[in-house]
Amino acid sequence: MVCALTRFREERLERAHRMLLSQCIGHLHITDIAYPAGVNDLLYFNRVFRRRFDGSPGEIRELGRATPFLEQLERSTRELGIERLDVEASITGTGFYERHGYLRTGAIRAGTAGPQTTLTEQVIESL
Repeated sequence: MVCALTRFREERLERAHRMLLSQCIGHLHITDIAYPAGVNDLLYFNRVFRRRFDGSPGEIRELGRATPFLEQLERSTRELGIERLDVEASITGTGFYERHGYLRTGAIRAGTAGPQTTLTEQVIESL
């Protein structure tokens, strides 16, 4: 059985998560989202948020900004009949692509902006 306080905290974290993904309020500082979620300590908010959503509030915000771009890229790729989409990503960006179904297909190597790897998504399923 989940106690009322735990459920209340979960609902507030869910609301903060939705706010961070929203394009309409992307200009708000993370503290402007944490406080309405009922959290006055930003370090605590970051810790419980990361535990709940497997990413920091900043990472989830970036996910919200980048997702529409990636979805458009995948639509265009399908429309052109391209079967596979390969991306080069920094090590910090790798998690974003993995959350969208991309698989790491390359070894980690040195890049101009730091360590990089290749990820692949099968955009059109083979028959």
